[in-house]
Amino acid sequence: MKEFIETQRMRMWWVYLVTLLLLALAVFGFVYQVVLGHEFGSNPGPDWFLYATLVLVIFINWLVFAARLILKINSQGIFFRYYPFTAKSFSWKEIESFEIIEYEPMKDYGGWGIRYNWNNKGKAYSFGGNKGLSLTLKNNQKVLIGTAKSEEMKNFLNENNFLS
Repeated sequence: MKEFIETQRMRMWWVYLVTLLLLALAVFGFVYQVVLGHEFGSNPGPDWFLYATLVLVIFINWLVFAARLILKINSQGIFFRYYPFTAKSFSWKEIESFEIIEYEPMKDYGGWGIRYNWNNKGKAYSFGGNKGLSLTLKNNQKVLIGTAKSEEMKNFLNENNFLS
């Protein structure tokens, strides 16, 4: 069985940089105050706050570095997982139509990620770029799944002609 598989990760390098800098600051503050016993800052918080901050920043870093979008298209339908948040699948029987489109992420959905458009464009799941697989379901819902391999996906869909 032929299958199109695409895995995407966040392409915005500055997000990785910001989260790593926050982690470095949280670790430094924790070690400086909790481990070494010095006051961190001119108005230091309690140790429990530094524990909580460190845990929160580690969790945010995990989210940023673990997040990915996995898209699979085969004879059964379209499946995607926006790890670690959601997973969805649509059988070909549920899909009215599909097309690969170019869109404006900020204008159409307010950016990237898991987004919703109130102007009848439905939900979007994307990590960057401006191309996606736009689905119209038979129940009139619309879903956009971002892609970095639009030409490869287009060729796969054309070769297999799933909706005929």
